[in-house]
Amino acid sequence: MIISPNALSSHNTLNCSVDTNILIAIYNEEDRLHQDALKLINHVNNNLYIGFAVLDETVITFGRKIREIMGKIISFYSKLNLKIPKEKIIDEEEKLLSQLNSENPRNENFHKFIIKKAREIRGKCSSNMEIIRELLRLHKELNDANHILCVITNRILKINNNINFCLYTFEYINSYKEKIKEILDVIDDIKFKDDNDKKYL
Repeated sequence: MIISPNALSSHNTLNCSVDTNILIAIYNEEDRLHQDALKLINHVNNNLYIGFAVLDETVITFGRKIREIMGKIISFYSKLNLKIPKEKIIDEEEKLLSQLNSENPRNENFHKFIIKKAREIRGKCSSNMEIIRELLRLHKELNDANHILCVITNRILKINNNINFCLYTFEYINSYKEKIKEILDVIDDIKFKDDNDKKYL
């Protein structure tokens, strides 16, 4: 749904507008803000506004972060001996996670998310090449705005099915601002006896 200037000027209340951090937190279950983001969504009872620029930045962020580590993850799973005991495989995955975290501590939550996904993939695959193919599919998904929006939407509606999603572009917002500017320009020409009369218009 695209917000038009008419929608913005209606009597509908803007209940919540989210930024990139919230979208990432909703998608990434390992994010430190994940639970807070879900609580926020649970309290929205009308419209949830998401800017296309916010969605785009979310995809760019996921894409950048996974590109930084995908080479090491693919290398790890291409050499991993799948015949060793499961406990040892998990230990090796934990070592990989520790290595990634030591190299970039700021992305620890994302690393946990990727290793969790990689572990799920590994559990379903019977060969190293099959794991690599699925990891590449994951890489593609995290660069796909439609996929990310679909996951976020489904997760939000699972928590709160009363939400009305409103995707907007700044072109529409700016168009609405132009209407406000026209009104303000007219007000500037009016002489008020009390400055507060103008301030509270």
